[in-house]
Amino acid sequence: MVAGESGLGKSTLVHSLFLTDLYKDRKLLSAEERINQTVEILKHTVDIEEKGVKLKLTIVDTPGFGDAVNNSECWKPITDYVDQQFEQYFRDESGLNRKNIQDNRVHCCLYFISPFGHGLRPVDVGFMKALHEKVNIVPLIAKADCLVPSEIRKLKDRIREEIDKFGIHVYQFPECDSDEDEDFKQQDRELKESAPFAVIGSNTVVEAKGQRVRGRLYPWGIVEVENQAHCDFVKLRNMLIRTHMHDLKDVTCDVHYENYRAHCIQQMTSKLTQDSRMESPIPILPLPTPDAETEKLIRMKDEELRRMQEMLQKMKQQMQDQ
Repeated sequence: MVAGESGLGKSTLVHSLFLTDLYKDRKLLSAEERINQTVEILKHTVDIEEKGVKLKLTIVDTPGFGDAVNNSECWKPITDYVDQQFEQYFRDESGLNRKNIQDNRVHCCLYFISPFGHGLRPVDVGFMKALHEKVNIVPLIAKADCLVPSEIRKLKDRIREEIDKFGIHVYQFPECDSDEDEDFKQQDRELKESAPFAVIGSNTVVEAKGQRVRGRLYPWGIVEVENQAHCDFVKLRNMLIRTHMHDLKDVTCDVHYENYRAHCIQQMTSKLTQDSRMESPIPILPLPTPDAETEKLIRMKDEELRRMQEMLQKMKQQMQDQ
């Protein structure tokens, strides 16, 4: 899922990440239309191939988010969509045929933060706090080519401080195993230090130093999307598609979905307990009181069992004496 206000380059970054244009027929709205637009949920399916492995990804876009004059509760359609996917999966998992369950749960949300402010805005805090217990949030600093490296470092530090201050739980990279080689450990450290990722997207290919690269051409030079000295695009793409895809799905399944599932079961249990009019589907019958004949038979069985125990004890004693 990608979320953030219009004009932060969400569409361009998705195009750069997956090398596919999802928005060929998109109509650009005027300023007045954008103000009156409600938040939409648009799904796109992308087939990509990474090192011979074919992947089918579903990308969920949220046009209209943050564009209104009053943005209070503008994240409600997004949280409802995430809950709907959890509910559908819960229903399928509870059904009779559980062999081919289609997983449409949202495993990652790329949230775009404006580079023009001094940190997180109230709508950023509200959105992330509304979703941080439902989905893995990966915050991104959009249009990083608008800032110089020192400004990017300051903005990253400020965003980290505010995420801690407001108690927002963003996606935490897992610790690498102790038996991993040093190169992998170094890459892991660099990945964690780079968050939130400062990214740049581009739909055009330009020529730089005799090579054709995906980037942006300015009067003062060229910004290369896949140059790690210019932005964190490569780290983000590797994290999403290569190194942390399975961990994102595991956290969704083991943490976010389990919390939703436990909450549903708790609600169902409390509803059954509170509703005194609901009868049990299996009637509980009272135990019959034993009559005199049954009690006599029970006493005879007890006496027979006691005699057998005494006989076994005597035989054991005789064997020890011999």
